[in-house]
Amino acid sequence: MNKEEKQVLHGLYFYREMIGEEHSFTEGEIAWLIHTPLPRGRNWQDASGNLKTLSGKGDWPEEYELAGIRVLRPLTYLNEAGYIVLERRPYAGDLHIAVTRKGADYARALNSWYGRIGVWYVEHKDGIVGLLITILVSALTAIITSSN
Repeated sequence: MNKEEKQVLHGLYFYREMIGEEHSFTEGEIAWLIHTPLPRGRNWQDASGNLKTLSGKGDWPEEYELAGIRVLRPLTYLNEAGYIVLERRPYAGDLHIAVTRKGADYARALNSWYGRIGVWYVEHKDGIVGLLITILVSALTAIITSSN
């Protein structure tokens, strides 16, 4: 999962913190999540209770024409991976999204720095980083046990 997908999933879950509850969102509201770093996606609602949105006037200068593609790309991935249930209603101009249990668990992990470290480790443990961490832990264990 890439950075944009994580930001969108985190914001969607912490909007209501409910699993399986469908809500209607606009592309501008999802675009705001894409451009908001973790864990600030929890501040999606403004003081009046409305969701923050990107208007396309200065927020996304030349990219605003691609807003639909940029918004649908992470949502499509999250839907296909089973983190959300997405229903597009193009004639109504909105997106109906419900977060699944799998998505809620992942979003909760992304909410703290400790959880983000755990997610990072799980994503990288099968590569060279995981091998180096395993070697480091083994070396430290050997040093600690041999000194006693």
